[in-house]
This record gives sequence, structure tokens and C-alpha cells, in this order.
Amino acid sequence: MEEGIAPNKGAPRQRRRSVVEKIMDKITSPRGPSTSSKETNRSSKEYEPHDISAEARKLREKNELILSRECDRNNNRNKPAEPEHEGSGSDAFHLEQTTNLANEVLHQIQAVMRSIVSVAMNDPSLLKTCCEIIEAQTRADDFMHRVSATSNEFKPVVERPLRWDLKCTQELNTYPATRIQPQGEFTEENTALKLQQIIEIVSRDLGVIKNFVQLHQCKDDYLFLQVTEAYRRHLFELIEALTTSDISDKQLYSVLLFIGDFRQKFPRSEFSEFWHESDDHVDLSIISDERKRELTRRYEEKQSRVIKNQMNKGLEVEYRDWLEGAADGQGLKIVTTLWPADVAQLCDENLQVARQMSAAVYKSIHDVLQKELVPHAIKLYADGVKYYINPCKLSYGAKSPELLTMTKRRKKIEQDSLSKPNPDIMHAILNGFSLLHRHLDNLSNKYPSTEPERQFFNLHSLVRAQSLECFNHYKKHVFRPAMKKHERRLMADEWFLDSTIRDQLCDDVIAFTKALDQQYFSTWFEEVRLTVHQTYLRAMCRNCKHIKCENSEQRTHFSDRLIVDKKRIEGTIRENFPNYQDEYIKLLQQIADVIDSTDQESCQTSIAILKHTQQDIISKKHLKAILTVHGKFTSRNKKIIGSLYRSDT
Repeated sequence: MEEGIAPNKGAPRQRRRSVVEKIMDKITSPRGPSTSSKETNRSSKEYEPHDISAEARKLREKNELILSRECDRNNNRNKPAEPEHEGSGSDAFHLEQTTNLANEVLHQIQAVMRSIVSVAMNDPSLLKTCCEIIEAQTRADDFMHRVSATSNEFKPVVERPLRWDLKCTQELNTYPATRIQPQGEFTEENTALKLQQIIEIVSRDLGVIKNFVQLHQCKDDYLFLQVTEAYRRHLFELIEALTTSDISDKQLYSVLLFIGDFRQKFPRSEFSEFWHESDDHVDLSIISDERKRELTRRYEEKQSRVIKNQMNKGLEVEYRDWLEGAADGQGLKIVTTLWPADVAQLCDENLQVARQMSAAVYKSIHDVLQKELVPHAIKLYADGVKYYINPCKLSYGAKSPELLTMTKRRKKIEQDSLSKPNPDIMHAILNGFSLLHRHLDNLSNKYPSTEPERQFFNLHSLVRAQSLECFNHYKKHVFRPAMKKHERRLMADEWFLDSTIRDQLCDDVIAFTKALDQQYFSTWFEEVRLTVHQTYLRAMCRNCKHIKCENSEQRTHFSDRLIVDKKRIEGTIRENFPNYQDEYIKLLQQIADVIDSTDQESCQTSIAILKHTQQDIISKKHLKAILTVHGKFTSRNKKIIGSLYRSDT
């Protein structure tokens, strides 16, 4: 009799629980070891869900039977050997029966793993039972491996290790193929749709598994990680196979968008198995870094050609509108050109798509836009503006097909004796530079970069330089020739009688300035104010001998006429020009004071004031012309003027 066991006549003899039994209790109990078989049964029932399905209950009972037979066999290892009889009592028969039972349980669990998402939704207790069985059998494998290394006393009833965890993982690895393997081949028409369906399936399936793990209080997320890894492997193979072939540009676009959508749908914080970390970055592991770089390079090359063609076509349409507006004499129906907004929208659309794809694609497209395509378009636009204002030797795109088309249309217009370039159109396309400047500001704010050389702000200097070239072209071929026409009429005989000469000058000043962006072309407005007064000075130099005053009455009449012009010009400038300069406006008043002087002393004083206050625009030639118009001190002109300049030295 074993120590500590009291005899009980008529009842089966109880014995002390062996170490093996205690360890097997620990293996089979999901809540840890118990001290007796009653406690073990009570513990398992206590934590057993009331809504466990019949199939799950049967599967659990089969697994408990396998483990209990293993305990029984080892507990009876010290009993005297009994003669073996054929049939159910033989040891060989029990071994075969238990092995068959274990295989049956394994096949049921594998079947569950082959439909894991469906089972998780429809019979979660069955999936939980399978996970507990796999965990228990894995612990049994580990225990028996440790025992067999030190003792031969423990004899399993099945061939250990069973390795059900590995066998079930193999089933899980084949499961994604039944879910996301597309029917038929990927084509240009269906690639985007199939990839979108794959994202939806993976998201739904992993969501089901994740909810199962959380709701059923699994000890860890090992099952979720296993399923995620299975999907990752299959997705990797699918993307590699799809991108290895010679896919079209449309399919390339779909794959990169799929990767971008996948990145947003499966963040690293929740789906770590879909991500990998290298020395310098963290990225998705469903595609190799080398393959991703190759796809990015191909997309950049393809999209660069597309964007460049779209920009060039936009310019061609823009050129056509300019010429057609000049031909019909109506001008543009809008006050500004639409081209800057079109360029900004084109950049915005491509940057938005690139940002959805990946950081690498976004950086690549951002660089090619900011450093190559937009500067190219700006220079072509500037050449078109200069050519529209007046045909010239083009500085950048003389051989571009868009400008060649514009050249042919312009020649046809000139042959048909149609109207000259429309001033409204000229102002609108010059304002295009200020619009482009603002659109670049918006792009810089919307798509900032930590690297200063990659910001759209850097294109401001290029826009400014091209706008100045075009504006100088405008001044040379449009504004200055128009002002020269007024030089011939101002200070002439007809000027005293015809007030419309002055009014036409003011109208031209308004026409050449009011339609332009005053903030962007602020220096131009200063130049216009100066040019107006220089026009009077040049007209005086041109006509001084013809309008020489013979008496005080003529001098008074001349000075009064200058003051009237001064007031008209002053009103125009005050009304239309912000921040006007008083110094320029005072010029005509000061000339009138010189002409109206009656004696040499007052004349010298007035002309000294004129010379010192207007020294930026007045010259000896101008002073000589003013004194010539005065007429009274002709013989002393040189002496008066010479004294002014000798005092400066």
C-alpha cells in the first residue's frame, strides 16, 4: 500500500497523484494547474462558454480523451504486466485507436483553418476550441521533449512531437489563395478593380480575425499575426508576379495606387506584419524595395511625358485664343488668362495622386515638376507672350511645335490684313505672370518641403525674370512708340488750341497701366509717371523753337496751358495710381513758373529750383529748351545754365 492512502473495503483504492498527472493537468487546463481531477473538471466548466457549439464540445472531448489516455498509460506503467488479448484491451489496439483519434482531430482543426474567417463569424467557439487544442498539444510536445531527454519512463500514446501548430500554420498559409487569388488574368481594364477588391477582402478578413481575438479574450494576438503573415506572403507573390510582366502604363498606375491605398488602410501600428524596417526607413513588406524603386522610376518617366504634353497642349490652346481674340477684335472675354490656373491645377492633381501612392513617388513627381516641367512651361509661356506682342528672336522655345504653330497662325492673320494684337489680351497675358506667382505660393503652402531647394517658392525668381523680359519687350514695342506719337503733338501749335491732345495722352496712360496688376508691376507704374513728364520734356526740346514766346502775354498763356495739363495729369494719376510721387507731378508747375518769370533774377531762381528738385530727369538740354521757350533771356541762356552747374562743382 502506498503511503498516505487509507484502505477502504469495497471501494476502489485511491492513490497519490503522480508528477506526470499534475503536469498533464497543467497542459490541458487553459487556466493553469489544478490539484485534483474534480478541480480540473470544475475549472474547465467554470470558464467554458455557455454558447459553445456541439461540434466544438465534441472536438474538445476528443482532445481530452487523447491526453487522458496518455496520462493513464503512464500512471499504469508500474503495474504488473497483464496478458494481452486481441481486441479492445490490447496496448497495440489502444495505440492505434488513439493515433487515429489524433489524426481525426487534426483533420478537423485543419478544415477549420482552411475556412478560418467563415468559422470565426459563424462558430467562434469552434475556432477558440481549435486554438486551445493546438496550444495544449504544443505544450504537451514541449513537455514530452524535455522528459524524453532525461527519462524513458514516460511513454506517449501517439508519436510525439505532433507539431500541430506548424501543420495548422501551413493550412493558414494556403488560405489567402482561396480568398484573394483573382479569377482570370490581370488586364489593363480590370487591374484597378481587382486590386481594390483585394484590399476590401483583406481588410474584411483581418477585421473579423481581430474582433475574434479581442472578443474571446485570447491570451495574445498570435493567431492574428499568423493570418496577417499568410496574407502578406500571398500579396507579395501576387504583386511580384503582376509587376514582373510587361504591364501597361495604366496597370502601373493601378499598382502604385493600390500600394498607396494599402499603406493607408493597414497602418503599421495595427498591422506590423505588413511592414518592415531597414536602416533608413520603414515601408510596406508586400513589395520588395528594389521592385518599388523600379516602379517609381517607370512612373516618373511616363508621367513626366504626360504632364509635359498636357502643358504644351495647354499653351497651344492659349496661343490660339490670343490670336483668335486679336483677329476678331473682341479680345478675351475674361480679364486674365486661364493658363496659370491650368498649370497649378495640373501640378496639384499629379501631386495629390503621387502622395496617395508613396513618399518616394511623391518626392519624385514633386522634383520633376518643380525643377523641370514648370520652369520649361514658364519659359515657353514667356516666349509666346513676347512673340504675341511683337515677333522677335525667341530666347528659349523657338523650335517648339506650339510656337511654330503660333508663328504660322500669326503670319496668316497678317496676310489676311486682320487687326493688330489686342491691348486687352496683352495686359491679360502679362498679368499671367502675377497669377502664376500666386499659384506657386499656393502650391508651396499645400505641398511644403523641409528642403528649401525643393519648394515651389524657388520658381518666383524665374517668373519675375521672365515677366521683366516680357515687360521690357512690351515697353519697347508698344508703350514707347505710343508715347512718341504724343511728343510730336505736345508743345506744337495745335496743342494750344486742342485740349484732346492732353486727354488722349491721359487715356493712353490709363490704358497702358490700369489693366495691369498694380502690386506685381509696381515699378512699372513709377516708370509710367516718369515717362509722362519725360514726354513733355522731349516735346519741349523738339518744338521749343516753334513755340518761342515773344512777349509776357504769350508766356502767361503758355504757363497757364501747362498748369491746365498739370491738373489733368495730376487728377489721372491720383485716381488711378496708388502711392503717386508728388515730385513728378510738380514738374509741369515748376516749368510753368520758369516760363512765367518776368525778370532774370526770378527766372534764375525758378530754374534753380527746377534743376535741384527734378535732377533725376532734368538735363542741360531740357533747361536750354525751357529758356528758349521763355524767349526773353535767349542771349544769356548759356550763362544762366552754366552758373547752375558750376555751383554744383
